[in-house]
Amino acid sequence: MRSPAGHHRAGNQAIGKAAKAAAQVHFQAGLQLRSDPQYWKNLRSLCIGEGAIGEPIMARSQWHKKQSWRRQSPDADREKALNWRLDSATSPGLMGELGIHQLDLVSFFLRKPAAAVTGWGGILNWKDGRDVPDTIQTVVEFPAA
Repeated sequence: MRSPAGHHRAGNQAIGKAAKAAAQVHFQAGLQLRSDPQYWKNLRSLCIGEGAIGEPIMARSQWHKKQSWRRQSPDADREKALNWRLDSATSPGLMGELGIHQLDLVSFFLRKPAAAVTGWGGILNWKDGRDVPDTIQTVVEFPAA
């Protein structure tokens, strides 16, 4: 079963401590968009980090998926394991599953971490027993230069 590295502060801190304690083991959390050559080319060509285009004041990112994440299995335990993304006990929700990649890309381009995040959402489309919102909106503030 795949799962995010951690979706609560305590879990992330435990991962960090375990990684420090196992100095002989290499640990890397993957963020998908950092390995895409297209984004590296855009970063260099836009000269965002060098300030050639001025100070960015807004970025917009969207992700649309018109399919449910729910997977079927004749075995109830297997179906629960397959649908870990639909359960708030095992999934950080859309922002943690998908939005983190867009947020990381903006942070990477700007070369600074987010200062504040506000978000909201709900189960608006998929009435399939999930307790993780299927629709979200977030506003992320980055510190001024």
